[in-house]
Amino acid sequence: MELFREPSQPPSGVYRVAALGDFDGVHLGHQSVIQLGLKRARETGTCFCLITFNPPLAKIGRGAQEICLLTTVDDKVELFRSLGVHAVWIAHPPRDGLARAPQSLLERYVARGLGATEFATGSVCRSLGPDAPGASALTKVAAQLGIGTLRADAVSMAGGVISSSRVRSLVESARVREAARLLGRPHFVCGIVVHGRGRGRAFGFPSANVSAETECLPPNGVYACRAIFRDASYPAIVSIGPRPTFDDDEKAVEAHIIGFDGDLYGARIKLEVVELLRAQQKFDSPALLARQIERDIIRVGQVLEKY
Repeated sequence: MELFREPSQPPSGVYRVAALGDFDGVHLGHQSVIQLGLKRARETGTCFCLITFNPPLAKIGRGAQEICLLTTVDDKVELFRSLGVHAVWIAHPPRDGLARAPQSLLERYVARGLGATEFATGSVCRSLGPDAPGASALTKVAAQLGIGTLRADAVSMAGGVISSSRVRSLVESARVREAARLLGRPHFVCGIVVHGRGRGRAFGFPSANVSAETECLPPNGVYACRAIFRDASYPAIVSIGPRPTFDDDEKAVEAHIIGFDGDLYGARIKLEVVELLRAQQKFDSPALLARQIERDIIRVGQVLEKY
């Protein structure tokens, strides 16, 4: 997969099929649009380019500060790569509000930037921002620019259309299994392992303290997870929130990685959040907390065996 970061951009005329938007989470609805673009590229013997933004359109303008993103730009790139996208162009969104209108973005990036002749989109077009027109209106705008529109049907599940905002709501309410069904994979939290206070190691359960890059975190609790790093995957117990047993109110993401004993400081780690095990609770001593973690380890094995 080719990757272009502005000011670098793809050569004009090479990628004749395009998609454009935030694609936060790269959920099943987004994947439907991407697969439609890839299918058309195969049929026409050309290549498909996905254009996304850093910062995302969702973080600009009204309500932007209220939105917690499901994925970082770099994590989206890896998801696009796994789906077989031919090229990704990461562009800086225009500062001017009118220039961020979907019609202007289509002209600037798809028509003039890529020289694409076809544009894949969903029926709702939410990836183009909160003020995006419906697919019918966008089709007319694209036609005026000489661009054909490929429209993917909305993907619905459990009584509603799949959207990034719906996935966020599920993650933020600890309904991570439901979120995984809409994403087609578990929601994950990524970050760098940093030095902590070494309390876990002192009572037999060392933990990796993760400085989370992912904005959308599940609520405080203890979760069954998979920890992925250095091309390996391990079961893990992950605590999100304060450390009540130690009277420490600072929110943290701490992962006890089952079956791993090594140095992870400075490593980037991905934590796939599979299921909420229990709420956080205050124990009278570290020894009692250790007994609970032993029970949690058994539960994690049972959960991951089924998932």
